[in-house]
Amino acid sequence: MKKFYGVFLCLILSYVGNTQTYYWIGPSGGAGGDWNNNANWSLSSGGPAVGAGVFPNGVGQSVVFDQPALVKVNVESINLSTLTVTNSTTAKLFVGTGSTAPNITLNSTSAVSQALSIGTGSRLEDSCAINIPFTVTFANDTKATVNGTWYFSGAAGVIGANGATIVLPAASGLTNRIDINGTLQFEDNTLSFNSTVGQEYVFFNSGSFYVHDRNGGNTPRATWNTNATLRLSNFTSTVPTVNVGSVPELGNLVIDCSTLSVATVSLALANNLIIKGNLEVLNTNNRTLILATNGTGATPITATYTVNGNFTVSGTSRVALANASTVQKAVDFQVNGNVNIGGTSFDIQLSNTVASNTAIFRIAGNLNHTAGTFGSAGSVTNTSTDLYVVEMDGSTPQTITSTGIINNATDEVTLRINNAAGVTLNSPLTVGKISFNSAGSGLLNTSSINYLTINNTGTHSLVVNGASSTGFVRGRVRRRTASTVAYTFPTGKGAVYEPCVVRPSSATVSVYEAEYFNTSFPDLSVIFPLSGVSNQEYWFINTVSGVSGFVELTLNSALAGATGSDGIVVAAYVGSDWVNYSSNGAGGAAVISPGTATSGTTRSQDVTIANNFTFGYGILGTLPVKLISFEGRKLTASSAQLNWTVSAGSNAASFELLRSTDASQYSKVGSVSATDRLYSYNYTDNTLPTGVSYYRLRITDKDGIVTLSPVVVIQNGVKKTLLTSLVPTIVSSNATLNINAAETGKLALTVTDLYGRVIQQYNVQIREGNQQVQFNFSNLPAGTYQITGWMNQQQTGSIRFIRQ
Repeated sequence: MKKFYGVFLCLILSYVGNTQTYYWIGPSGGAGGDWNNNANWSLSSGGPAVGAGVFPNGVGQSVVFDQPALVKVNVESINLSTLTVTNSTTAKLFVGTGSTAPNITLNSTSAVSQALSIGTGSRLEDSCAINIPFTVTFANDTKATVNGTWYFSGAAGVIGANGATIVLPAASGLTNRIDINGTLQFEDNTLSFNSTVGQEYVFFNSGSFYVHDRNGGNTPRATWNTNATLRLSNFTSTVPTVNVGSVPELGNLVIDCSTLSVATVSLALANNLIIKGNLEVLNTNNRTLILATNGTGATPITATYTVNGNFTVSGTSRVALANASTVQKAVDFQVNGNVNIGGTSFDIQLSNTVASNTAIFRIAGNLNHTAGTFGSAGSVTNTSTDLYVVEMDGSTPQTITSTGIINNATDEVTLRINNAAGVTLNSPLTVGKISFNSAGSGLLNTSSINYLTINNTGTHSLVVNGASSTGFVRGRVRRRTASTVAYTFPTGKGAVYEPCVVRPSSATVSVYEAEYFNTSFPDLSVIFPLSGVSNQEYWFINTVSGVSGFVELTLNSALAGATGSDGIVVAAYVGSDWVNYSSNGAGGAAVISPGTATSGTTRSQDVTIANNFTFGYGILGTLPVKLISFEGRKLTASSAQLNWTVSAGSNAASFELLRSTDASQYSKVGSVSATDRLYSYNYTDNTLPTGVSYYRLRITDKDGIVTLSPVVVIQNGVKKTLLTSLVPTIVSSNATLNINAAETGKLALTVTDLYGRVIQQYNVQIREGNQQVQFNFSNLPAGTYQITGWMNQQQTGSIRFIRQ
């Protein structure tokens, strides 16, 4: 009977032991305490130790750490129902000398008494001090919640498949669930998650963190809340593999690798990845981190990446979106929040070898470029495909704030506007190219301070692409040039697109700027031969640096005030009036005719561009032609010879010589036919009258356009001194005053402004006959002036001129 009672009692004690909860009462420091030492365990919190030879290891047994603990796991196989860390405490489990690859298997499938529970403020640490594996294994259908921190670490020498880690069931379709509300962290010398499962079992909830604070390894497959964060830090030579499941999603992704030692590494984010929160690159130790993978295989693909939150690059970071060194992959990277580019460098494409792969950086929020270079390290060029694109594709108004340049060495970076609500520059910006060739198009709003510069000197269609009434630069825009072909400025204002063109006079690298205004210029006063100018629009066009050039304006509707007998020309506002800036026909149309035309392009003469420009109009026959020279001299008492030269390439058809005795009413005295490749002509007038004769040429070109020359004076039988002409009358610096004198003497010359105030005075020694005096008016402010001569107490005449 006693024997039966003893066996029964042992069975009862065994059953009670298998359902018992054990509390750690052992050491929290020093060398720690062994798992299999009964003195370290109690059946109540802070209670007495259990009996000799008793410690937790049974499928129905539970362990609670509610006070600090340092535990050496020296039992190879431990089975528990639950493991709990609570009361804001830290429990450290480690394996060391004498341990043989321990494994703790957690078995509870209850949603209430979960297999693992780490309370808020509590911390569980698993670590290896020797080169063996130490695993915590979740049995099928188990549950766990981490509200505090679960931390894995290792010591030097723990390598390969060894170290502390978590093991999940390999099968799918189970009801396992690990909810991370706090932090899960893996340090160096740990063993990463098993990488083929997890998305259906591991859930990083709002506010949680997975910290991968180690070199290499892989992150867990999991389901990520938008506000959960994956943080990669302290990798030195091998970038961790970022695992995703069948749905390639993450929450926030933060990269902070101040210890990176390899010049260039690739994060190799999965194709079509969606980052539901923010993407932050805080530090790469001035090494380059590539976000996307390269392409492989025979079929090229376009990989898309989406960041629903903000994208930030800061610290000493060097980041590249793509590195397509083969033609197998193009990258399309979308950020739906704001982009904040700081750091050392940010490259849309790092590759320096592929001339056809496109990398597109799409931004739906605002772009803030506060430090470092922003562009592409690639130096290839392409005139048919945009290689590196920054696309503003929001649906509400966007802004760009930059240190000044988003471009690369070959000026291939394209700024594309794809936002019907518009984009505004908050600072000056230089890009390679500008494109409005997009589904949404939209306006780029600039100003005279925050202007856009297009730095690519090419004139192919991609440099200014797709500008139209729905997409243009509304404000100031600059272009860099390096040839003599047409450079279009995609200008407009309000909803009106009105481009203008500059043709540089030489291939010298130059920069011009333009801005369009769809309103009347405040002052519409004109100088003959103009009758009027447009009261609807004008352009500000200016040479920032470089050579002179030609301005071309294209008419899109009838010019108010112009009639059928008028011609339409380029007019410039110089000083206080609008003046005719039409060319002499060389290389482009000088005049749109008739004045009632609703289309056509007119071109200015070669000038130093620094004015407001618009369409001017005047009677065709009075629009002057610029000659190389026109001179005259008396031969006898009844004859005079006139000589003139036109520029090479002139298309003149005929010349008529006109004469007047009062400088008002002119009549024809002879004509000369123009000859191809002959540019110097003369005519002898054998009916020279006594007195002062005024001569001018009426020139008809091959297009039927008639222009009049400046006046030449010849004296016969009188003794006067006359100021005959000033060339040019629109002066940028130097000008030539033509004088006809009947005697030798001293000529006093005075320059006055429109109010009669004396600005400059000169005394010039002159001789009998025609002569020229050179002046430099570069020190005069822009405005209208006149120069007047006095000799022997008598006025010799006045000539009005404009200092531009």
